[in-house]
Amino acid sequence: MSNHQFESKEVPADSNSDLGGFDIEQALGFVVNRAAIVMRMRLTENFRAAGYEMSTEEFVILARLWDKDGMFQSEIVEQTLKDKTRVTRLLGSLIMRSWIEKKTDEHDRRNFRVYLTEEGRALKPILLPLVVSVIAAGSAGIPRSDLDTTVRTLRRVFENLSGAIDIKGEAKP
Repeated sequence: MSNHQFESKEVPADSNSDLGGFDIEQALGFVVNRAAIVMRMRLTENFRAAGYEMSTEEFVILARLWDKDGMFQSEIVEQTLKDKTRVTRLLGSLIMRSWIEKKTDEHDRRNFRVYLTEEGRALKPILLPLVVSVIAAGSAGIPRSDLDTTVRTLRRVFENLSGAIDIKGEAKP
C-alpha cells in the first residue's frame, strides 16, 4: 500500500462545468473510502493480535449492543446500513462465539431482539482500547478542531445523501 498525500484543492462551485478536470484522488468519496479501508485493516490486525478473529462489522454490532442491549434485528439493520441477509450472517457468527443471543420479543413473537451475553459484555473493556488506539494513530497530528469539523462535515454529507435533509438543507419534518 502506498502512502499518497492528498492535497487540498478548491472545488469549483459548479463542479459539473469541468468534468474533464475530475481527479479521483481528490474526490470526497474516494478519500473517505481509502481512510475507512486502512482503518478497518488496522482494526482487524489489532483484533487478531489480541486473539480475536473479528471483523469491524461484527465489532460495530457489539458496540451498538453495548449502547443499547436488546435491540430488534431490524434496528441493527438500520443502524449498520447493512442488508438484512448480511446482518443475519453477522449475528450468526456472533452467536456461534457466544457473544450474543437472539430471543423472540415477548410482545411480538414475529420479531427477535438481540442481547449480549456475559462474554459479549466482557469484550467491551478489551476491544474498545484497541479501537481507540487506531483512532488515535489515524488522527495523530490533526488538531481537535479539524477533527470536529471533519466529523460534522461527514455527518452532513451522510444526511444529505440519506434523505434526512431536504434540497434546501433543512431537516425534514
